[in-house]
Amino acid sequence: MKKTLSLIIAICLIISLTAQTVFAAIAVPMAEDALEKTLDEPTPEMMEAMIKKVRPLITVPEEYKNFSWDFRSGYKTSEPSWYFSWSGDKGEISAECDTEGRIFGYYTYDYQSERKTVLPNVSPDELLPVALDFVNKTAPHLSKLDLRLEGTSTGSIFYGHTYTYNFTRYENDIPVPQNNMSVSVNYITKEVTSFSSNISLGLDFANINSDIGAGKAKEVLSEVQEMSLSYRLKTEYDDDGNLISQKAYLVYTPTLSYVSVDANSGKVYNERNTWEEYRFNSSATGGIMMDSVAKEEAADSENGGYQLTEEELEQLAVLESLISKDEAVKTVLEDKDLYIPENAYIENARLSKTRYDVRPLGENGEKEEKYTWNLYFLTPGESYLGANAVVDAHNGKLISYNAELPYVYHYTEFDIEIPEIRISKDEAVGIASEFIKRHEPEKAESVVFSSEGTYAPMKYVENADGSTTPIYRASRLSFVRQNEGVDFTYNSFRVGVDYATGKITSYNLTWFDDVEFESPKDAISAKDALMALYENNGFGINYEINRNYTYIDGVVNSTSYETYTRAVYSLYAPESSVVRAVDGKLIDYSGEEITSDGFTGEYNDISGHWAEDTINRFVWTGYGPEGDKFNPNENITGKDFVSLCETLRIYGDSEEIMKAESLLRMDAVRLIIDYLGYGKIAALKNVFITDFADNSDFSDSDIGYAAIARGFGLIEGDGENFRPYDVLTRAEAVTIAENVIELGLID
Repeated sequence: MKKTLSLIIAICLIISLTAQTVFAAIAVPMAEDALEKTLDEPTPEMMEAMIKKVRPLITVPEEYKNFSWDFRSGYKTSEPSWYFSWSGDKGEISAECDTEGRIFGYYTYDYQSERKTVLPNVSPDELLPVALDFVNKTAPHLSKLDLRLEGTSTGSIFYGHTYTYNFTRYENDIPVPQNNMSVSVNYITKEVTSFSSNISLGLDFANINSDIGAGKAKEVLSEVQEMSLSYRLKTEYDDDGNLISQKAYLVYTPTLSYVSVDANSGKVYNERNTWEEYRFNSSATGGIMMDSVAKEEAADSENGGYQLTEEELEQLAVLESLISKDEAVKTVLEDKDLYIPENAYIENARLSKTRYDVRPLGENGEKEEKYTWNLYFLTPGESYLGANAVVDAHNGKLISYNAELPYVYHYTEFDIEIPEIRISKDEAVGIASEFIKRHEPEKAESVVFSSEGTYAPMKYVENADGSTTPIYRASRLSFVRQNEGVDFTYNSFRVGVDYATGKITSYNLTWFDDVEFESPKDAISAKDALMALYENNGFGINYEINRNYTYIDGVVNSTSYETYTRAVYSLYAPESSVVRAVDGKLIDYSGEEITSDGFTGEYNDISGHWAEDTINRFVWTGYGPEGDKFNPNENITGKDFVSLCETLRIYGDSEEIMKAESLLRMDAVRLIIDYLGYGKIAALKNVFITDFADNSDFSDSDIGYAAIARGFGLIEGDGENFRPYDVLTRAEAVTIAENVIELGLID
């Protein structure tokens, strides 16, 4: 169902779709001029301009009188943005926009919507135009972008009732995997319920002038990327939960988490972003100038357009009454009782309505609504210490504060004597090894030292180049079991050793006995594993969106970065990075092979079938076998029928059914009737009378089930015969499932 579409989309850099998203302010050093006014905080004029931009683009029911908002100042990977919400007794509609009023997020929720199980009556293709029309209306400034439908997913049939259309941006016919858009449409009401996009604007995408090709790229990468051979554990249990076996199977995984090849030059990259050094300049504060935007929008509003409601005007007054970010920062910095990390600067801030109660309840016992400044301070240095503060935006009172303290602080501030390091890492490894041998001599023979994890820094030593090195008090040493030279990390020891005393500070053993190991002799080569990874796993040319950050005293300045793109060959859409070592197949974390079903959204063997409409309704929800055939007249296996029932949340005594190569019609009836709670009634003898022509075929224990099933309309015969012991076809199975839903037999 892939389609190429030229769509209209608008967005700021990176989107955050929940009210809890972290948003940032300008990184300002705590010098005298650090509190100088910057324009990364809201004003009533700005908010009025944004409301007038957004409100005409969306439909807000007249009864949605309640209006609320949040302002999110820019962070390292995003620009400032607004969040608006209109609500009433029946529901809520919210929208997010950038500082030019371009919508990049939309959500609607009906409080009174009935949660019931419903199958769709329209296909995803039929509702796709609804999604596109919504985007054209709400984001008309993005018509030049090439956005392609990559796939459609269906929400829960129990309460979601949506088709979600997922798009990826393309430039020069090359995908931009980091830029996506999704639109959800309710397949019952046929209305858009949500829209989100993270499309980056204002970027240059260079043409490919000397494409090295995928083949050459793989050759280059094979010289850089290595595949590591290791064991993973697969455990099997019987139906009673008893352990059957534990098998250690071999896998290859890439050693580098990221590597790519420039599509033009053939240069190899082993990191996404780039970094530069910069020392603090107290006069440099940076910021995004908003006044011009606000003035332009205000001027536009004078010439007609949307008029704010009373509720929206009230919120402008609320914003006008709130303290500024600088005043909130002063509340923290001028409080002499607080521990303020040295050289801290305000790295992150947001102004939002509180979602929790921090004041006494009002007279009616209701939580008082309020706005707060949520501040995060960061300090330069290798430890990245920080502090969090929440300040009442109405009166400037400090609500909460928390500062991170380094281990070193305990030694320096409280005059605790720093102990002398008496043993080396190698000596610590020896101590740990001897300890393991004393406690687990047999297991010790099969483990080797693997890695060291240091902790509890006591001090920092300055090096000749000006950098610093932490001096740690202790380390945790890992010892891993090996089989034929290959690590099996599921069996390991972790031992903590104190470098000052040589004492054991921690000890942990993880071990599985009776493990069957595959032999590394049967494994393919690492190079073949790498080729298998690239051949089957979304490898290809794509545009990356990266950033060149500027360091300030060892900390990334959230306003000092430049965004750039580059065309590379890389593994940009991996289904898995794990290759089964014995055959080169991609596998998931559980060890199961990842297969592509090749299903296009249509089966070629159901047209004209009596159950075509029913089958399609389930297909649209994502149900169906792999391949391009549904095989409606084939017998359904017990396993497939149980799987179908479980999609409806129907569970029962299915152990025997799961083993069946085919299923009788009465088997299906019994499972469902028992789940519905009528099994005891159905089992009553001499109670039920039916008029089927094949009544004599029924066993005494099944006649009650047949009567109840017919009474519900759950399953019909051929008009005269019930055919209780005929095998159940796939078409009949989905028809039964449809009847369960349509009759309202499940929640």
